[in-house]
Amino acid sequence: MQPSPNPTQSVNMIDALVKDKKAYHELLVRNGYVLPDLDSKFVSSDNLISIQAKKLYGLRVDDVCYRQCVTPPCKQVLVDKLTLYL
Repeated sequence: MQPSPNPTQSVNMIDALVKDKKAYHELLVRNGYVLPDLDSKFVSSDNLISIQAKKLYGLRVDDVCYRQCVTPPCKQVLVDKLTLYL
């Protein structure tokens, strides 16, 4: 017999879907946060969770004057687009 889920215990949907630090980092960047690279000492699971919970301040894209690209295109795509514009 399986134990029934505890109705008083709530699981944050983001915490249930995000399994590792890399995924959490990408989630926050896609949601408009400007974060250091994944290998930075500041980027830890605890810090990322605190930023998401608004317990730790995270710089937003709206606060700076440039946009951050999560997954930049490869060089060939950029060359193709440049040649089309020329």
